Amino acid sequence: MKITAKIYNYPAIPVLICVLLLAGCKETKPDPPEKKPQRTLNSLHIGVVAFDREARKYPLSANSDGAKKFINAQNNFEDSTALCYAVSESLKLFDDSALPQFDHKFVLTFTDGDDNYSTDKESYADIPYGQEYDKAQKDLRARRDIEAHAIGYAPEGKPLAREAELRTKLVSPHGGEYASATNSTLILPAFQHIRNKVMTTVKTVELFTNPGNFTANNPKYFRITIYPSHGSGQPTAPAARMFCSLVGSKFSVVEPRNQWISFDESLSIGTRDSRNGKIRIPLHKLTYKVPENPREELIIDSIQVEISSSRDTGYRVDTEDSLTPDDAGKAIAVVLVLDCTRSLGPVFGVMKAAARDFIEELEKNLR
Repeated sequence: MKITAKIYNYPAIPVLICVLLLAGCKETKPDPPEKKPQRTLNSLHIGVVAFDREARKYPLSANSDGAKKFINAQNNFEDSTALCYAVSESLKLFDDSALPQFDHKFVLTFTDGDDNYSTDKESYADIPYGQEYDKAQKDLRARRDIEAHAIGYAPEGKPLAREAELRTKLVSPHGGEYASATNSTLILPAFQHIRNKVMTTVKTVELFTNPGNFTANNPKYFRITIYPSHGSGQPTAPAARMFCSLVGSKFSVVEPRNQWISFDESLSIGTRDSRNGKIRIPLHKLTYKVPENPREELIIDSIQVEISSSRDTGYRVDTEDSLTPDDAGKAIAVVLVLDCTRSLGPVFGVMKAAARDFIEELEKNLR
């Protein structure tokens, strides 16, 4: 009757979490979690659109090294910016019939300037000057299966031209994120923030437990300990804990709540899994955030689940039955749309390094 917590790859379910010291727990240190199963994806495809007055493309490919080499080979000798045209062109990379069917599709745009050249392009020839962002927005909204994010770079004291349009028109209204970098040292954190958001969308957590007659007077209690990390190569964050109960098919947090951990309880309804007969409980939109920095999101490294018939005592890991389903692979596609104009100056190299890091960290944390 083993109860396990597994990390799955399902569409549009956030599971990135943020740091918290254990508070209000009787134990000073939770028991070590069981070794988590390796998580794998069927494929991670990366594409790149590098733009100035032109839009140079690296097609979506599982060869991420090729994408990084393509980024390395770019220069920033041109001044003109066909930003919106590049965003529209990025969407075409998803249409190659030789590609697999993707479970998740993302576009991430980085720029430091206004669009001043898209209307010179054939596909934008009928668009009046000043309405380039409307055209790109229309193209993005027509692809509801693609989640669009953006990063705007504007050094302090130098506002980013038309930033409001970048933030609202080149970012998906549901699920898209906008990050701002006001100096070169904030470019990498901005890419990391969007990377974590991408991984939030890809993953979810499900609990499996044996069925039973769980009533309001006799619920099944769960003590869930979460072990987060900042990502590959960064220190592991302290663990956090919450208490939950299962009454009938309803899974919910037991008061007092842990203010750093939350999930969408309205969707946490237990259902019988046909593969193993256990009750499957999804924890949709599981998040873990530091109150002092609510935008920071960390990665779930592992989870330990213990059960008890009492809210306060007797928690244990049940090891009688170890049957659990395998991890489900997912196909993911990400296209980076990168500003390669002269205005970036020496920051251009910082941006390229951050884009390469973005790709490498996705590989390490999703494969």
